[in-house]
Amino acid sequence: MSQIALAHGSWPSLAGKKSIFAGPVSGPKSYATGGDPITTGTFNYYINALHGSISVSGTYLVRPIPSSSAERRTWKYIWIVISSGLEVAAAVDLSAETVIASGFGGVY
Repeated sequence: MSQIALAHGSWPSLAGKKSIFAGPVSGPKSYATGGDPITTGTFNYYINALHGSISVSGTYLVRPIPSSSAERRTWKYIWIVISSGLEVAAAVDLSAETVIASGFGGVY
């Protein structure tokens, strides 16, 4: 499971009753085919919408996948190799890769 590193005092930023967030996410040590679960690590904070991103190296695209259409759903990032368009193979070490995650969320 990867965690969005929200900078204290900078994110999340309120937008009405919801909030906007952005922060770096390191890839998993051992990728699991089907996606890497994403959390904010912030107590009682849920993600309503998560945007896709490209890794800092330019090698990977991450595609957000929600668990459902419910408001307090969970999210995974599917890691895609840009050059082939295919999902990263199982057990690949992506821990040296970083993407900038952004989206909208709220507090329970």
